[in-house]
Amino acid sequence: MHLLEHYVQLCRGSDQPLRLSFTLTLGEAAAFMQVSPRHAKILLREMETERWITRQPGRGRGHKSTLTLLADVEQLMFEHALSLARYHSLDQALFFLQSQKGSAEAQKRFWFHFSREITIDKDKQADTLHFPSYRPLPTLDPAQTSRRTENHIMRYLFNRLLEWDGEINRFRPSLAHAWEHNEDASVWTFYLRKGVLFHDGQTLSAEVVRESLCAHKRGHSPHTPAYVLIKELRPLSKLTLQIKCKGPAWWLPALLTTQAGSVMLRTEADTEALPIGTGPFSVDKNTNHRLSLSAFASHFQSRPQLDGVKMYFHEQLYDSQVIDESILADEESSNNFYNYRHATHTGEAYLRLSELDDGCKVLTLNGKRGAVATDQKLRQAISLLLGGHSMVRELGGIRTKEARYLYRFTEDGSLKPRDSSPTSYNCGVTLTLITYAGAGNEADGAWICKRLLAAGIYIELRVVSYEEWLTPACADAADLLLSEQLSHENELSTYIGAFFDRGNATSRQLPDEHKQKLDQLMKTSPSEAVLLQQLQEVEKELRERSFVLPLYRVQQLALYPSYCRGVQLNALGWLDYANVWFC
Repeated sequence: MHLLEHYVQLCRGSDQPLRLSFTLTLGEAAAFMQVSPRHAKILLREMETERWITRQPGRGRGHKSTLTLLADVEQLMFEHALSLARYHSLDQALFFLQSQKGSAEAQKRFWFHFSREITIDKDKQADTLHFPSYRPLPTLDPAQTSRRTENHIMRYLFNRLLEWDGEINRFRPSLAHAWEHNEDASVWTFYLRKGVLFHDGQTLSAEVVRESLCAHKRGHSPHTPAYVLIKELRPLSKLTLQIKCKGPAWWLPALLTTQAGSVMLRTEADTEALPIGTGPFSVDKNTNHRLSLSAFASHFQSRPQLDGVKMYFHEQLYDSQVIDESILADEESSNNFYNYRHATHTGEAYLRLSELDDGCKVLTLNGKRGAVATDQKLRQAISLLLGGHSMVRELGGIRTKEARYLYRFTEDGSLKPRDSSPTSYNCGVTLTLITYAGAGNEADGAWICKRLLAAGIYIELRVVSYEEWLTPACADAADLLLSEQLSHENELSTYIGAFFDRGNATSRQLPDEHKQKLDQLMKTSPSEAVLLQQLQEVEKELRERSFVLPLYRVQQLALYPSYCRGVQLNALGWLDYANVWFC
């Protein structure tokens, strides 16, 4: 163990301010540092040599010494972390800060100084995008996750059979160069491109596509509810795949353009963190501290203009609003992109692109069981208590605007004031609110509990892992679920995600009557346009009956230097890597 780590233990164990003398025995010092008394004596002498402490030993065995702490722990940790990053690796530096539980401010300070002072790429010719994010991405398998950041990264690791082209408002070829369906759209046939390569050099085939998509039919995928409507996936030849559905499936192209349609090479090896796809980028490294992507030179459409993407994980970023302005103004900074509103001033060297998120943060109320399922007045009370701009105003951060509808493109901009909130409501039971860690959910959940408690509605907040949150048992146990409601480029894809993607809370606690209605609509609707209208009507009814409560929208932001060109934000609020280039 490094001497500094022992000093951290001594400071935290003694809990004494700097430059104020106090007394302790050698045994107490040894206990703080978790070493023997003999070793503690050696460590204290070394700390004196480093001028971190002064010490006047007590006379005789068991007598107390007088100790004064001189060195600021956070400053020493910051300097040591910078040294590790400079001369060893960023991974070691971040591990040190996390293992020693450095304060949030110390971690922020390290990150932003690192971004200014450390040159990450040895090769100055590489056009690599560097930016911080707030959490690791241990799973990049579309059959295992459906969170915003993972969905964004997976867009560039995998391709889908089709893509949605928003400029012409129609589906266009991707891995499939052509497709067709029978008269009632219950059977679809996709014709795959020749010579498409995966990142490991293997060639695309209908059997590989079938195996990839069938992963969603096995029950554990977020997209299983949609794939239940698919009867069979069958290769007709090496490059021809047939998909049979349980009824008219005008929705199938919209489903296949989401991550539910991503084609991943599934092998016996564990590839969740390092998946193999055909996309424009491949994964080089994925740890708790960093994700590194490299351009895939053999991509069947075109090689990206970027050479790579490096994301560094820093958990304090999500709601951070303050950044050292000198870093943003420094054109030598090795970071060249920021995706969070942690800047009060962009400086001359950085440009800003900002868009209001199309999705929202949403709270759903259990329509299957419990008090909220049967008590409409309770649901209405919760809806009124949580409505308005109070949440945005009081919590701040990237929370920007109250949401009344699930998706921004359905709002007409003429929202009427809500009815007055009730001053109290006694439901007689304690309700359970469950959310997953990250995305500001902890702060949102705590605010909801406090707001409802003031009106006499008692809430128990449980924050669980995303993996646990996805389980049916979690949805069954919750009276309320809190999550992000994601949007896609295509409106029908977005609504299919809302009601058939377990990653969205809106699909998890639907009343049985609405679940049955949705399944029936998917099997019988005569066209995409009719189905979209029908799904929007279901959303309206769920909102009016207070089973679904949109809360707020966040402001998505890109900060980037002038040499970054082609900067666009996608429907998930992230930079579109495929279009960025450096000049």
